[in-house]
Amino acid sequence: MFALYSFGSALEHFWGSQKFLFFYISCGLGAALVQLGINHLEIQHLLNDTTYLNLSESTLRQILNATISDGDNYRPDLFEKEIRVILESSSKLNLLNQDSFNALYKAAQQVQIPMVGASGAIYGLLIAFTVMFPNAELALMFIPIPIKAKYFVPGLLVFDLYSGVTGQSIFGGASGIAHFAHLGGAIVGFLIMWYWKKNQFNDNRWN
Repeated sequence: MFALYSFGSALEHFWGSQKFLFFYISCGLGAALVQLGINHLEIQHLLNDTTYLNLSESTLRQILNATISDGDNYRPDLFEKEIRVILESSSKLNLLNQDSFNALYKAAQQVQIPMVGASGAIYGLLIAFTVMFPNAELALMFIPIPIKAKYFVPGLLVFDLYSGVTGQSIFGGASGIAHFAHLGGAIVGFLIMWYWKKNQFNDNRWN
């Protein structure tokens, strides 16, 4: 929200509230769609390891919605207990191995873990700010010297791309962040800015 205030205030000043709101919501929706698309591909990739089980659509739906946590912690044991009952009823339990269990558990996490926050829309604002004010110097708490927007924002996107592809934070450990939502918001923001810049003189051309 601090980023929304810091970068959004300048953009709203130049665009007006309606144009700013359209841009912000569009980037947020684009971010969500990109992340959901990536999640779908990851789920399909994980389920490739379970094709030999020949699960029906209804059985697979039950498994992907089985309990994965106790509310505070993720619990593979709870998931295993529940899917064993499901697989036993469909005579598939004897085919389950550790690799397919891990794949099903990870796929269930992808399905059930919620995605929250406005960071995808914020990344769209960062792109817009960089396009409009590329040489603006940003004084950030974790960087001891001012850095121009045209260098900082691309660097931030590279960080998100690395973390999104590897699943690891650049500082080590699992990231737990929807990095592709950030990239999706940035892409939508760039496309809107490109379109607006391309058509900004349309109403003023000679016929």
